[in-house]
Amino acid sequence: MAAATVDTTSSKIKNGWQMALSALQRMFYDQVPVGCRIPVTDGTATVATTNIDDVGDILRISPKLPPGTHIWDFRGTPSLLDSHGTPFLVYDVVFVTEADVVVATLVSGSTAASGTISVDRIANAAVGKYCGEGYLALKITTAARTAAAGTYKLAYDFSIGTVRPGQIKAQMSDAEA
Repeated sequence: MAAATVDTTSSKIKNGWQMALSALQRMFYDQVPVGCRIPVTDGTATVATTNIDDVGDILRISPKLPPGTHIWDFRGTPSLLDSHGTPFLVYDVVFVTEADVVVATLVSGSTAASGTISVDRIANAAVGKYCGEGYLALKITTAARTAAAGTYKLAYDFSIGTVRPGQIKAQMSDAEA
C-alpha cells in the first residue's frame, strides 16, 4: 500500500485562529484563563515531623487550585526529612480534593527526602491530567523511622480547562472521560 496522508477531526480545522479565538473569548468575557498554562513557583512548604510520621498522613503543599484544573508539570525538591533509619520515608505527590480524596498521583513512591536528596518530577502518565478543584499534596506511604523537620520546594504548571480543537470550544471538565 502506498504512503498516504490522512486528516483527523482536529487537523481538518484549517483556521487555527478559530480555536485560539474561542479560548480568548472565554478568557476575556468570562474572566477565566481557559487553557492557558499558569506557571507557579510556590516557594517552600514547611514540613514538620508530625506531618510525615504516620502512613496515610497528607500534607497539602499548594494553594487550593480552582475547578477545571489540569496539571501539566511538577517539580519538587525536599530537604532531608529522614535521618537514615530504616524504613526510609516514602511518599507520593498527589492531587487531593478538600475531603482528601486522591484524584491523581503525580509522583509515586518517592524516596527523594531520604539519604541522597533528589528531585521529584511528574510522571509522564500524569502530564495534562484533569484534577478538578483541590490541592497538591504529599501522601506518606511509608513513614520515616526517625522523621526530621524540613522543607519542600515546589514549582508547577496548571491550566483551568483546555481548548478542544475538534469542537472549537473550551473544555472545563475532564476531556478524557
